[in-house]
Amino acid sequence: MFFTLSDIIIYAKRAKNTPRAISEELRGWKWSDPPVLPPSSSFIGVSDITGGLCPNGRIIYLRYVEGVREPSSPELGRGSIIHSAYSKGIENVKKLILNGETRGDRIRTAMADDLPILLKEISRFSNVPNYQEVAKLIWNHVSDVYSVEVDKVRGKSPFLSRDSLVSLVVPFYVEFPIDGSLLGLSSNLRADAFIPQIPIIAEMKTRKPKEVYSLTLAGYALAYESVYEVPIDFGLLCYVRVDEQSSIVQPKCDFKVINDRLRQDFLEERDRRLEIKERGVDPGLPKYCEADCPFLTTCGGRVK
Repeated sequence: MFFTLSDIIIYAKRAKNTPRAISEELRGWKWSDPPVLPPSSSFIGVSDITGGLCPNGRIIYLRYVEGVREPSSPELGRGSIIHSAYSKGIENVKKLILNGETRGDRIRTAMADDLPILLKEISRFSNVPNYQEVAKLIWNHVSDVYSVEVDKVRGKSPFLSRDSLVSLVVPFYVEFPIDGSLLGLSSNLRADAFIPQIPIIAEMKTRKPKEVYSLTLAGYALAYESVYEVPIDFGLLCYVRVDEQSSIVQPKCDFKVINDRLRQDFLEERDRRLEIKERGVDPGLPKYCEADCPFLTTCGGRVK
């Protein structure tokens, strides 16, 4: 998730050399025809479909039909802290460069000075164990990666404009906005990262791997295609592990083709969950519930 220009060049070469055969009827720009055409006029988020918390979608019923307020969960709170420190850290590096901080040592110093602002913003997660240390580790990792990168880029091209320097040091967008309304999805979708040069969607996960997470890439790809009519054939599913004991941040990204199977599976889940919201029918409890589901106590479900 902490992409540099070297990373993106590698991914671009891999994309060029990876076969893909994606059916025209499963492209987002076919939003007015089945199976991409949404089955109702309702809207839900991609995470409502691919969050991996409730296999039969009862969360949709509780959220949108019953209006149950979602309880807090330390594990989900930890994920929110990591996402926030990541996106705000990347944004801060870009801001510093645009404001004239074009040396690695000065960026590192300025990032350290700005850390208290982040810690104040995440104070609402004080129930999460080691919440400040988790945020600090992500923030410092961003600082370390891009303070080195800015010196490397300036060493090769010392006369770049600040805007060009930003585009080479941090060559991607965080919290990239996509309007998914043509697909029955939220008009305010946010992809964790978007690499425009390829183009490729990247999704960050902080919990244990689940197969359903791959569908997230399909959802964002379909939404992007519906708006821009540009194919998104590849995605990166990135797991970021933060170990406070050893002060280590370990990102690992899986390169995936957003193929027909992922697209079909996403659309089927979208249709099923939109129907729950539209008809207001309780799908009932799954056989087993996920241990990290915030509604576990509300539903009284069983954990495997």
